[in-house]
This record gives sequence, structure tokens and C-alpha cells, in this order.
Amino acid sequence: MNSREDYNQIFTNGINHLSAADELASKELYGFAISHTILGIEELIKYQIVQYISKESSNFNTEILKIYRDHLTKHSLLKEFIASTTKEFYEGGVEVLYTVIIQDELSDALESIYKNRFRQLGMFLHVAYKDLNISNEELKALLDWLDQANNLKNDGFYVDYRNGKVKNPNDLTIDHYQQAKRFGEIVRLYTSVIKSLDFTEEEFIDMLNEKI
Repeated sequence: MNSREDYNQIFTNGINHLSAADELASKELYGFAISHTILGIEELIKYQIVQYISKESSNFNTEILKIYRDHLTKHSLLKEFIASTTKEFYEGGVEVLYTVIIQDELSDALESIYKNRFRQLGMFLHVAYKDLNISNEELKALLDWLDQANNLKNDGFYVDYRNGKVKNPNDLTIDHYQQAKRFGEIVRLYTSVIKSLDFTEEEFIDMLNEKI
């Protein structure tokens, strides 16, 4: 899957899941709505990775085969990406650059930033699209939520029996959905920006000519 038409289908599918979630929530089917929100988030991070590997040698060799089927891989990649967009990460990234330039040894914290494969993209988004930035507190809430998102997705789809109790998708409330919707919106906004920057050299020249 190398063409833009191909990987854009992933983006469209992610947006469709989020739209389906809104429709289901309007009918107070919050469990199903949450599950579709999580599916939409998974598709959007998949879009980012497939778009990236279609353009250049990949930093995601270990995830290429898993990105289509393994939900936990998608959640792990999403956590890595979102972490790269914060103010704290940007400040650490600047320190990483300085430390590398002077050829000094990176601390463990800086080494973690240096190894983040979204580092350059995340720092660019932080500077160029400040209105999208989330607080460190919201980042922590999102990362904690992602740790249990796969179980939450299953809870939203299936009636299950655990610990002597029947768990039903209807147990999930509008508050659960509003939290999922907020996180879905964060991922959608960032991914939409990345999609808007996806153009060829010829298209960029045409765009400049139109402005002139």
C-alpha cells in the first residue's frame, strides 16, 4: 500500500468511525459509540504510519506487519506520537539537539526523547500549530486512557460475564463517551494537519503559482 489514494482510504475509514460514533451517541448507544471512537483513533494512527513508510525508509520496521491487525501496537504508537507534541517534549527536544551538537552524553530522560520516532514531526506540530497543543495533565489522562482502551472497546461491543457480573455495553454512560470523544478529537485534529501537509513537489509549486 504505497499510493496516496490507498493510504487516504485509511484516513477516510477513521473519520467514518468517528462520525458513526457521533450518530450512535445521538441515539444514546454510548458503548457502541465509544468502541467506534477507539476504532477511529486506531485507523488514524495507522494512516500516519502507512503514509510515513510510503515516502521514506521506515523507523517502524518492527510495527509494519502489526499495524494492520494488532490493536496494542496502534495504541503504543499513538502514545509515542502524542507524547512528542507537548511543550515539555519540545523543550527536551531542544536540549537533545544542543547536547548532540556539543557531543555530550544524553541523560536517560533525553535519551527517551531522542529515541521517539515522531520527535521531529511532534516538535514541528507543537511550534506550527500551537492551538492544537494539549496540557501535560491532559496528556497523562490520554495515555492512561489508552492503556485500557482495548478493554473499553470490547466492553462497548459485547455483553460479557466477569467476576460474577454481567457487563453490558449499556453500562457505559455519556460521561465515558465524552471523554473518548475528546481524545478522538485530539487525534483527528493532529492527523488532519498531517494529511494537509501531504502534497507532491509539483502540487506545492502549483499552490505557490496560484497564490502569486
